[in-house]
Amino acid sequence: MVKKSIIGGVEDDRDPVLVALGIRVRELRKASGLSVREFATAAGMSHAYVVTIEAGAANFSISVLGKIANILGVSIASFFEVTTPTGNAFDPVLSKMAAELRQIRQELQSRGDTIGTILEEIEARLEKPKEGPSGDKSKKSDGH
Repeated sequence: MVKKSIIGGVEDDRDPVLVALGIRVRELRKASGLSVREFATAAGMSHAYVVTIEAGAANFSISVLGKIANILGVSIASFFEVTTPTGNAFDPVLSKMAAELRQIRQELQSRGDTIGTILEEIEARLEKPKEGPSGDKSKKSDGH
């Protein structure tokens, strides 16, 4: 079952994976300098089919993806990478993991600071002798 998403306030039945893949196909096609028609001709596909792939509306096979990769001169893995503005490869899964780990680290540091503060207060109270009601340090009376 495909999870419906909301895009621009409109419910979208397209599979988000296919949408992301279509966007990546379009990015790589444009980077290669091919128009949709040129690309479709080179791949032996109809213009309409290429448009549906790039729109994320076509559930195509891995062999079609392999054909697309060959035409564009890229590996199949490149469809699952995103590049940053600096041109570095960007793995969305690793990026998400890193962001979550940064958040956990920040939460732990925050908790660690709080725990450290509480511990300091407890230790200070343990070291400090009790004061009586008049402010004098109370001593145990041994009857003298």
